[in-house]
Amino acid sequence: MKIIKQSGLGRFSEKKALSFVEIMIAVLLLGLMIVPISNFFNRGTTGTIQTRDEVLAYHYADELLAWLQSKNYDDLELAPATSKSVPTITLTSGGLSIQDSIETDRFTRSVTIKEITIGSNWPYIYKVLGVEVAWKSGNVARKIHMSSMVYK
Repeated sequence: MKIIKQSGLGRFSEKKALSFVEIMIAVLLLGLMIVPISNFFNRGTTGTIQTRDEVLAYHYADELLAWLQSKNYDDLELAPATSKSVPTITLTSGGLSIQDSIETDRFTRSVTIKEITIGSNWPYIYKVLGVEVAWKSGNVARKIHMSSMVYK
């Protein structure tokens, strides 16, 4: 560290100053401290995206289950099937029709319907509704499953 001070025109005296090497070392140390902090924020963002996707998946599954439960037991939508894809549902009420769909580029939604009879003396027949929503979070395939029952 050199000390240079200018006291007048053409006159120099000693004053404290930082050399180029000292500044570069300080910048390097500052950069080394910023890397872990930026990784911390990156991991937080990844966790937020995973949580958002999981919440959306539960919403899509619940939406399909509620729509299926609103149907009559003998409705064609409740015909027994294995893993039927349902990307879009149509809600109708009083002549008004609305289509509700999922983000098909990221999510898939399917339903499995099984009819269950307990015995000839049992007065009810059941259908078990199983909804599965699958998506990819990063490079990991994830899925959730929800189920419900309707009877006649």
